[in-house]
Amino acid sequence: MNKQVTVCITTTGRPHFLRSALQSVQNQINRDLIGEVVVSENKGDRSSENVVREFPELPIRYIFRQPTLPMIPHMFSTFRQAQTSYVAILNDDDWWCSNHVAQAVAALNANPPVTAYVAASLFTKDESDDHPSWIDRSAAVWLLAGMPSWLKLWILDAKSILALGWLYTPFHWSTLVARTTALNEILDFLENDAFHTHTIDRLVFNHLALRGSLCYNPVADTFVRWHAQNWVKSQDQEKVFAVIRSTIQLTERLAAEQGWNLREVWAKALSRMPREVEDELLYRFLLAHTKEELRKYGLERFFHVQPPRRRLRALRNVLANAKHFVLGD
Repeated sequence: MNKQVTVCITTTGRPHFLRSALQSVQNQINRDLIGEVVVSENKGDRSSENVVREFPELPIRYIFRQPTLPMIPHMFSTFRQAQTSYVAILNDDDWWCSNHVAQAVAALNANPPVTAYVAASLFTKDESDDHPSWIDRSAAVWLLAGMPSWLKLWILDAKSILALGWLYTPFHWSTLVARTTALNEILDFLENDAFHTHTIDRLVFNHLALRGSLCYNPVADTFVRWHAQNWVKSQDQEKVFAVIRSTIQLTERLAAEQGWNLREVWAKALSRMPREVEDELLYRFLLAHTKEELRKYGLERFFHVQPPRRRLRALRNVLANAKHFVLGD
């Protein structure tokens, strides 16, 4: 079988995380699709090299950055190491289900106009956690995709991706498997946009979509470790909000350059929104925009619910999952 995928893992002195990431690569059911695994250490910690030696069956190329690089140059220069048709990104603190690479390659091979595969992800504390925090699989994506089956792969066009990016970052880095040529074009374009270091993933998804549709797997195939070092948790919330708002503005500007009005895109989508997903959609909107802004945009009229409190939302999710398990509906 052709070696079609380069796996790129950037790591920063976290060998205990890196070990799980590499184990998940070794567990891939079609591992012969993987031509190379590039592991790049950027914190001067040689213990990551010892972890790499634990996986002699993997075609690992280890890079020790000295001197160390800023985050974006480190990431981008690592992604550019790919010499295969596809590049798969895996953060050192995340890990994949065993079918991730095979599913992505099958989707990309079957859909030549698609530039990338992305998937739902499951946020969890650690490998032993039997009560994951949440599955990042939004009804917003489902609505813009045309309300398809949750068991099939979805195709999302550029307008839909930008509309999602106007609200939040809809996919996680570690779910991304992209065509190498398309990703390299985007890295060249975004390399100097250092102000948006921590929302660069949203911008990459936006620009990938402008070069072709994205294929989305609504069945979670990636585990994302939700820990104290996550950027959103470790920063002042005003700073986080300022960066997110600036990225929303960039997304809106990018859409305008294509002649698209994202408020109109959402108005059309919300006009056919089922009532049962209203609370989640409103929650998503209010992460990015105020109630006053929704009123100004003419979108408030589509909502008939108040955003549920966090505890109530968690209880509803538990009850919904229990109902699905018992009744199968």
